[in-house]
Amino acid sequence: MPNNGVEKRKNPSVENLVGGGDSVSIGKFEANVIDFLGHTLGHTAYHLPEADMAFVGDALFALGC
Repeated sequence: MPNNGVEKRKNPSVENLVGGGDSVSIGKFEANVIDFLGHTLGHTAYHLPEADMAFVGDALFALGC
């Protein structure tokens, strides 16, 4: 879980930190946690293969920004 120490210092009220390779329950689905380090420190995405969905927490630009 890279950079979790950084995230914990930024927000000490965080109780459960996740990082790439972890899995979490979101409703009735299991989500795989994916690190996107380099975009921001601690940026993660959640892939729900059973639902054919991903939550990336970012905007996608067709031709750049």
